[in-house]
Amino acid sequence: MSNNDQQSSSVPSQLAALAIKALKPGGITVGGGYGLWLLFIEHKSAEAIASALIGFCFSYLGKLLEPIHVGNQRRLENVGKAIDQSIDHGLEAVKWRFSGCDGRYLQRQGERCQEYYGTEDFKQPDGIWQINLDDVFVPLNLDLSVGKFGGGVSSEERSQTWQIWDFLAQVKRVPAYRFIAILADGGSGKTTLMRHVTYKYAKGQQRKYGRQVPTLLPFLIFLRKWRDVISENPSITMTDLMMRHLQDLRDGPNLKVPSNWAENKLKHGLIMFDGFDEVAKHQRQTIAEWISRQVNNYPNSVFLLTSRPGGYDDFKEYATEQPTTLRVREFEKIERDTFVQKWYLSQELVFRMGKMSPIVRDEAQRKAANLIGQIDSSPELQKMSGNPLLLNLIARLHKFYPNETLPQLKTELYQEICDLQLGARPSAKRVAMLLDKPLERQQVLQAVALEMVRQNTVQIEKNKLLELIRLALAKLDETADAQSFLKQMVQISELLYEPDTEEYAFSHLSFRNYLAALEISRLNLTDELIAHWHEDWWRETILMYCSQLKPLQLHPLAQAACNGEDKAGNVYLAYDCLVRHPSERIEPDWISELQPLRYQRIEQFMQQGQWREADIENYRLMIQTCGKDFGEYFTVQDLETFPCWDLQRLNSLWLQYSGEKFGFSVQKKIWEECGSPKGYDLTDEERQQWILFCDRVGWRIEGEFMDYENLQKNPSISLQGELPSRGGWWSWVSDIFSRAKTCGL
Repeated sequence: MSNNDQQSSSVPSQLAALAIKALKPGGITVGGGYGLWLLFIEHKSAEAIASALIGFCFSYLGKLLEPIHVGNQRRLENVGKAIDQSIDHGLEAVKWRFSGCDGRYLQRQGERCQEYYGTEDFKQPDGIWQINLDDVFVPLNLDLSVGKFGGGVSSEERSQTWQIWDFLAQVKRVPAYRFIAILADGGSGKTTLMRHVTYKYAKGQQRKYGRQVPTLLPFLIFLRKWRDVISENPSITMTDLMMRHLQDLRDGPNLKVPSNWAENKLKHGLIMFDGFDEVAKHQRQTIAEWISRQVNNYPNSVFLLTSRPGGYDDFKEYATEQPTTLRVREFEKIERDTFVQKWYLSQELVFRMGKMSPIVRDEAQRKAANLIGQIDSSPELQKMSGNPLLLNLIARLHKFYPNETLPQLKTELYQEICDLQLGARPSAKRVAMLLDKPLERQQVLQAVALEMVRQNTVQIEKNKLLELIRLALAKLDETADAQSFLKQMVQISELLYEPDTEEYAFSHLSFRNYLAALEISRLNLTDELIAHWHEDWWRETILMYCSQLKPLQLHPLAQAACNGEDKAGNVYLAYDCLVRHPSERIEPDWISELQPLRYQRIEQFMQQGQWREADIENYRLMIQTCGKDFGEYFTVQDLETFPCWDLQRLNSLWLQYSGEKFGFSVQKKIWEECGSPKGYDLTDEERQQWILFCDRVGWRIEGEFMDYENLQKNPSISLQGELPSRGGWWSWVSDIFSRAKTCGL
């Protein structure tokens, strides 16, 4: 047989051998495949076999590497998905921002919300570098006011944090989220949150927070600016207001838009009304009704409303469209630390012209760690730093005085900021101020602040402001020019700023209220204070004034206030002034003597058969007793330590006026008969017990858990134990009823 024949006859054998090898784990690799190719095409047997053998070696090695390969494929796929999603976001943003009129509007609106503290919020002083909102924003955690009695919520779910984007993402699925009210006290970050949402929409970045977040055109309306326009012309349309809003933006007059642009965009808009509490008392009904009409007129738009709790009570009373209510949670340690770290890193970056380096990072971390350590070691600082505004002020003081002990009281913090802005910083800048003494400069601002509180105004026209400054300067026997003084307060001290052309405001509402409290103290205007004790916009000023009094001065003031107009409301504030006073020398008897007065209003509601109002008042009393404000939530600790006297008093009133139909003791008895289920972390058996309890007290009817508003709230027709139920305490039902047992109910 010739060599050619031998080679030819060996090819099938070679192919068979290769086929067997190919069936082994790893399959045909590149080398093995190349060997087959040579056999078929060129019949180069030796070379083919050698190539195939090499390929099979790599095949077995490939089996070893295969898991790594699969893992890399998975990782690359995830990276690819992320890149694809980023491309989607980028294309969405490009399309969003450069679409004619929309793009020009979004650019202008986004500019207004870009800086951390812009012209519509808190004015950042010179020496604290201006930074972007994106660089330091820490998401606000929100509490949803639960409306159903479903129970079964796990402790993990109950502690879960919700952010505004979570609710926006569910708008199509949950119609109740189309209109949301966000409540918080001053300095809690409500306006900053609205600016964050507006900025993200303006940049087309809303989908970063979930693909279900709707694409809407944002309109951010500061009610303090437009309240007079709306109240003086209640028939003004949303379209007309939007066109005025456009003109107010930078280069607004040059934003040429078609006549129907605003109306078309409002049909699918995100319309944010910021600061209902900054609307004057006499304007609130008109504006609440006007907002309700807009919610009704634009059924495909989403509406957000922010307010302090006191002002929101008026909105609830007058509005025909009621929103879902969210409460802003205070910063906890993780949010506090995150903010401090971001804040110091941003400050260092701006100082070093935006150049990141290990030195910049280390310096920022060192300063942040020092501040965090001081806060962690002080319960007073921990409490204050739960408020974003106060945390910002603490950070500012720490930056200027890194080796000094930080103030431990809220009023001390405000005063140190005033000392810094009016004294230390002008001196450091070697600026000759018009008034020699920082205290004199502050006294002029105090006079302005008090008059603004009297008028319940956040912004003041320039001419009116100059007149107030002239009067204050004249009382100091000063010939300083009012215009020049105003210029220094804006440009040097920066406790005043110009949010709108020819209109001025204090850097934050809380500074206005603090300075007004000082002026009341300086002029001894306690009678005026008592006369306004019942007005919600005086609340913070009154609390700040009272916190600076000595205990023996505060007691008679609290007694006198309880005899004024709106006696029940006055008692609540007097109670808060006593229990929140920083001194440990507040006599317990002073608080005890207010207790009977605190319970007069709920008793009146019960006597008049106003059971819904009585239930709300029950919650108001309980949450205040826990040292919290109306609208806040209970914790397990709140209920486990709830004072027995207060629980017994509330229970006795419910029993007395409902004919023993309502009351904690009535509910506790039914709860025990149903197996004493918890309101959370339920097993299957406990859930059936909870359902039985809800059926017994009327919180579940015909298989459906009830909304609070659908309860009967009438002892004549309600099931036994239906009330009290307002305030969400039933989520911790085992804790409140265990406390009731301890207290002898």
